[in-house]
Amino acid sequence: MSKEIVSNVSYPVAAGTTVLLSIDCQFGFGAASWEQVPHADAAAEPYPDLIADGDLVVYKTTFSAVLSSDLPAQLRARGADTVVVGGLTTPICVQTTVDGLSMTGFKVIVLADACASQAIGALSAEQAHTAAIQRMAYLFAAVEDTDAFVGKVRALEPAAG
Repeated sequence: MSKEIVSNVSYPVAAGTTVLLSIDCQFGFGAASWEQVPHADAAAEPYPDLIADGDLVVYKTTFSAVLSSDLPAQLRARGADTVVVGGLTTPICVQTTVDGLSMTGFKVIVLADACASQAIGALSAEQAHTAAIQRMAYLFAAVEDTDAFVGKVRALEPAAG
C-alpha cells in the first residue's frame, strides 16, 4: 500500500465473521482483453480453480454487487460482519461495492495491492487506482496491503505445540 494512504478507520479480523470477497476476477481485464487494466494480472490472476467447493458465488448485473444481487443477505446469513475486498476495477466495481457494503453496516477492509484500475479520462491507471483507494480510506473502508492482512490472519492461528 502506498505510504501516503491513511485509513480513517481500522477493523479487527475475527475468525468466523470475516469473509474474503473477490470482485470481477475474470478474463475480461488485463493483457489482450476488452478492458486494458494494467496490473490486473497481479491483482487477481484468473484461473480455472478460482472458485472452490463451498465458496459462495454471487452474480451481479451492475457495477455494485450490493445493488444488483442479494450479497448483503447472503453474507448476513453466514454470520459475516467484516468483508475483505480485492478485485477489479478499483474505481468502479470495487468502489461501488465497498460503498454499498459500508452503507449497509458491514465493516470493510480493502486490500489496496489486490486491486487494479484502468486509465480514466486524464488519470493514468495508477492515478485512478490511488484516487479510489484514498476515497475509500477516507470514510468507507480500512485500507491495508495483502502482507499486513495476512499477518493479521496468521496472528489468529493457534500456536503449534
